[in-house]
Amino acid sequence: MWLFERQYRSSEKNGPLTIRRRFGRWQVCAKGYQQSGERLNAIWRDAFKRVREDVVAKPKALLLGLGAGGIVKELHKAFAGALVKAVEYDATMIALAKELNTYAPHPAPEIIYADALQVVPNLREQFDLIVVDIFSGNEPSPLLADKIFLAALKEKLAQKGVLLVNVCSNTHFLEEVQKFFPVSQRWQYKLNTLGAFRLSL
Repeated sequence: MWLFERQYRSSEKNGPLTIRRRFGRWQVCAKGYQQSGERLNAIWRDAFKRVREDVVAKPKALLLGLGAGGIVKELHKAFAGALVKAVEYDATMIALAKELNTYAPHPAPEIIYADALQVVPNLREQFDLIVVDIFSGNEPSPLLADKIFLAALKEKLAQKGVLLVNVCSNTHFLEEVQKFFPVSQRWQYKLNTLGAFRLSL
């Protein structure tokens, strides 16, 4: 087994991708920023720990932005028995997630290949946990300021559910999300700012 490995791929949506493996751990970077890897895993470990007591057992979870799939493992570790549905608009990232098997030994999520704006309003179910982690490089998706998208998120969040949003350093997006959710908190983990939103206490 190689201790270090590097590969390159091309993505129609995210441009050139660099895939590295160090001591068995995979990292995927696009536009100079990590899309999957231990740094992001640590961000989500911390976020899930903060809201764990507020999320029901074996939650139905919606993940917007699969990347190469590392977040799925952290979600399963925090919420045993979770049923995970993931939306990803980059076919190359979906292929990488399957190839690298980054969510092992946990079950693979149900993956929907589409843009989140097309998918979320048409979902027929509500979710106990919604995670929004959609970026182009270091920039969060402009959907986080889209009223139609935010209204759809509100509609798909269960009454006692939790919405988690990662905006990196672009905190003005959290203010847009807060307009739709009466209960919120925010925090910083290293260089990333995140928010947790609820419909009620």
